Amino acid sequence: MLECVPFFILMNMKSYVLLLQLFLPVVLIFSCQKITKEDAELPERRFILDVMLDESLSLIGEESYIKAIGLLDSAKVLAERGRDTLSLASVLNNLGLSHYYLGKYDSSIFFYDKALNLNEKFGDSLKIRDNLLNLGISHNKRGEYRTALSFYLEALNMAEAQGDSSLIASVNNSIGNTLNSLKRYDDSFHYFKNAEN
Repeated sequence: MLECVPFFILMNMKSYVLLLQLFLPVVLIFSCQKITKEDAELPERRFILDVMLDESLSLIGEESYIKAIGLLDSAKVLAERGRDTLSLASVLNNLGLSHYYLGKYDSSIFFYDKALNLNEKFGDSLKIRDNLLNLGISHNKRGEYRTALSFYLEALNMAEAQGDSSLIASVNNSIGNTLNSLKRYDDSFHYFKNAEN
């Protein structure tokens, strides 16, 4: 059983690298062991998953997508064994992001869709909106413009309801580009104009 080390409480955000160097081997071993009900609720598990998620985003930012996928695969096992579906949704989203940047759009759609299903169960409207947008982007890359458009429109409705003006402009621009791809130029002009406002 993983025990909480007292310095966890004192640790700040800049200590992630040290934490990963010290505890990632423990995480990998821990994720391969049989998990009891008591283990599934350990606060350390959530903390380690949060660190792994943050580190995966750093790796994605550094364009180390394969390393990010390796880390996320371990995080996925840890989240599944701990029945931590909230963390699992974030892990799946980051796996989708990594696969997207590798040009594996089918895989990215698979992971984004699974993340969307979990986030809908929680009713997390911000994560649902982001998953819809990611699905739209991936379908757009595959040339599935009508499907992309439907995801973009759902994301736009949510962004408008949330009052996120910068995202509203960005999604309007994506919709305009998608409509251009569908040769619906008059409709696209409307969305491009909305993006400017």
